[in-house]
Amino acid sequence: DDPFPVIPVLSGGTFGVSLVGGLLGFLLALFNSNGLDRWWQTRLALGGCMGYLTDLALLVGVYLRPTKDPLISQEEADAKEKMASEGRATIIRWINLLHVLVYRQARNIHDLSDLVSDSRYNPPRQWMTLEEWGILQGSKYQSKDLSKVLNRTVCFSEVEQEMKEVSKKQWMSPLFFASQELGEDKKLMSLYMIVLYWIERLISKLSEEGIINSSRPEALWKLQGCVQSVRFYTSSIFTYLYCKIPYIYVQLITFMVKLYLVVIAVVAGSNLRQAKSWLERLLPFLLVIVSNCVYEGVLQIHVRLWNPLGMDTNAFPITKYLEYVWKTTHQQLDPDENILPSACWASGGSSRQGPPPRPPHPPSPPQPPSTAPQEEGTVGGAPQPP
Repeated sequence: DDPFPVIPVLSGGTFGVSLVGGLLGFLLALFNSNGLDRWWQTRLALGGCMGYLTDLALLVGVYLRPTKDPLISQEEADAKEKMASEGRATIIRWINLLHVLVYRQARNIHDLSDLVSDSRYNPPRQWMTLEEWGILQGSKYQSKDLSKVLNRTVCFSEVEQEMKEVSKKQWMSPLFFASQELGEDKKLMSLYMIVLYWIERLISKLSEEGIINSSRPEALWKLQGCVQSVRFYTSSIFTYLYCKIPYIYVQLITFMVKLYLVVIAVVAGSNLRQAKSWLERLLPFLLVIVSNCVYEGVLQIHVRLWNPLGMDTNAFPITKYLEYVWKTTHQQLDPDENILPSACWASGGSSRQGPPPRPPHPPSPPQPPSTAPQEEGTVGGAPQPP
């Protein structure tokens, strides 16, 4: 008797099923490569959006500086400087509002009341004002009690509940975006485009008021070019999110996988019926378990990667992205005395005052006298002429 167990030989039908399984695996790989490419292209578009948002904040910090005019009074100069400071702060706040609205639209979250004073941060972070909230929310939210908006705990709990309700249906179906409709009370669909329009209008207004530095003629077209680049990359993000894989292709691949798993179960049951040893009984169970795990798992990859801006565990780290853009853009609001070295300030002949002088380094204490023994004919260790 042979002491080693006999491995069952594959019959012709079983071999054919295995061959079909290999072909199906190849088709699944092509199917998922499409989904992975969409996922990566969305990441590239989001990176371009974040990059141009920080570039816009940098240009705003550089160009929104009124030119010093000796012909105007000090009061008018101070008024221009105040207008420039408020313009910089407003545009940078709108930059961050646009950033968070991209994620809200991708998650289909309509209630923005928590953005007036976001209590998830300490101190609470203001993404928008009450006036801006009323404009963006539309007619449904215009009649909402403002005292409820100011109650941060209630508002955030409502938004959190809405996010949970959306997540139940949104991430289970990759075709959720195709069913989105513009409600009767939602007049503004792409809210981030409204914020871009605000930024463009404010830049034009500041240019008419002479707030943009007139010594830099390229300032206006560079600012507007940055705004247009932000628009391009945000539109690219939603192009990838809203453009689904052809429905017939998804259904065909799903049907083939389900049919193949049924055939595998039938073949495994037939082999189990004819099994004579423990190994012959074990192999059909392993075949069914491994086939289901592999094919069902690969089939679900495109579902999990459908919306990388969502609330799934496989989504992008949205919180870190928001924090990065917030801190990077708000650095432009720091006083020049805190962030500029002396080389960046104007020379003494300019009318602009430089930074306050920094205190000099304290003088180093005198060195103690040397206690080493001295030779004859030396003073302080140095040889003296005779």
